Amino acid sequence: MRSHSSDRKKALDDLINQKLVLQVAKRNKINISEKALDEMVADIAARNHLPVQQFYQMVSKQQGWSIKYYRDYLRKQLLLSRVLSQLVGTVNVTPQEVNQYIQKHG
Repeated sequence: MRSHSSDRKKALDDLINQKLVLQVAKRNKINISEKALDEMVADIAARNHLPVQQFYQMVSKQQGWSIKYYRDYLRKQLLLSRVLSQLVGTVNVTPQEVNQYIQKHG
């Protein structure tokens, strides 16, 4: 069972990491257009077999979130995803590096 203080530390770490990634997105001029956000909402609504307006009503009822809050949440999630995919996409590990790691740690 996790303690209350470890839950708080994890929440704080997650918040700090999110802020750092959002700063990277801003620095690298990574933006989420309204159109991209609209498409994402439409896709999520369709997967839930709902028209967009009904989907927003469901989110509001179940989560207690306004449309603006939900869209801001989605925008942050998309930014995080794009930044992380760019960062991961820039990491190149050669077969030689893999072999060296295995020899040292395997």
